[in-house]
Order: sequence, then C-alpha cells, then structure tokens
Amino acid sequence: MARYRVICDIYTPGGAYAFAGSTVGDEGGGDIPIPPGWPPPVGAVDGLTPDAVQRQWDVGPRGLSGAEPNRFLYPWGWFRFSDVKYSPALHYWYSDGHGQFLLRGAEGLGPRGDGDGRVST
Repeated sequence: MARYRVICDIYTPGGAYAFAGSTVGDEGGGDIPIPPGWPPPVGAVDGLTPDAVQRQWDVGPRGLSGAEPNRFLYPWGWFRFSDVKYSPALHYWYSDGHGQFLLRGAEGLGPRGDGDGRVST
C-alpha cells in the first residue's frame, strides 16, 4: 500500500483536488484515493510508506537537471490555494555532484540519472 503526503496542490488521476498537507493513497490508505501503481509526480508528493518511497525512486528525478530540492514542475510553484499548514518533504531528489541523483531519506536505493532509465552503479 502506498500513501503520500501532498506537498503542493494537485489533481489526482480520478479528478479529485488534493490540497497541500492532505494525504493520497491506494487501497484506502489516504484522504483521497489514487489508483494502484500511480506514478507519483516529482516534487509534488512525499512518500509516507516504504512502498510509496520505492515508487518515488522508480519514477526517478525526471527533469531535475539542476537537482533543486522541492522544485515543483507545476505552474503555481510554491503558491498554494489552501491555508493548511504542512511540513517540508522528507524525501526529495538531490545531486551527488557527479551527474547522479539520490532520493533524500532513501539513499540506500542507489543513484538515478535525470531520465527514465535506471543508472547502473
């Protein structure tokens, strides 16, 4: 079961609007349901379960060539449409300084490149 904390307001695959600070999850694990196997959007959610963190790693750091922590790939960036307080992400991509990226809090999963393919170590 994967459960995520929403970092910036998003629409889920089912069309529900998820405010920053809410949770989404498959198999009834969050405030708002998501389909099993949902690929989490980079920078928009933070994995709360081991399965969710693994899925974040599987998706990889797409588009983060600058490896800016908590960089959002959405038109509103840091702007939010709710007054819900939330904490910064515990899991985010950062550069290892050698062209690879690591997922903060899950470094044991290994490095990834800035693309869809897994980087061999």
